[in-house]
Amino acid sequence: MIKTEEQVQTSSITDRRRYPRLEKKTRLQSGLLTYPINEDEFAVGNMENISLGGIKMHTPEKYEDGALVQVKLNLPGWLKYHTGFLKVLEDSNGTPLSAICEVLRSKREGKKYTTAMRFINVDPDDFIALESYLDKEISV
Repeated sequence: MIKTEEQVQTSSITDRRRYPRLEKKTRLQSGLLTYPINEDEFAVGNMENISLGGIKMHTPEKYEDGALVQVKLNLPGWLKYHTGFLKVLEDSNGTPLSAICEVLRSKREGKKYTTAMRFINVDPDDFIALESYLDKEISV
């Protein structure tokens, strides 16, 4: 069977995915990584899905391919998989998961931009908690 160009592109994207995705609609904040960090310039958006490799999100901001972006994800329940003291804070403040991501692609869809990003820097303990959270949520 001969594949069309679209089928080849789709299968190559699927083949590159190393981690299962969790469809999870939740709020996030994102902003270009700058020093010093200026959280006043963070945009509020929505996450569409997440995996151990990265996220797909919708924001009013366009991020250029290769840009470094800091994100803060509101993932209710992720901290219960965290080791140590942060686990205690889960009920009191809903601590977001913070990560540095690299933009893989971003395209305009209506009034927002859909952006795919890969994680490049996540605190090791946060990453372990995220892995446990995703394992639990994906298996349900």
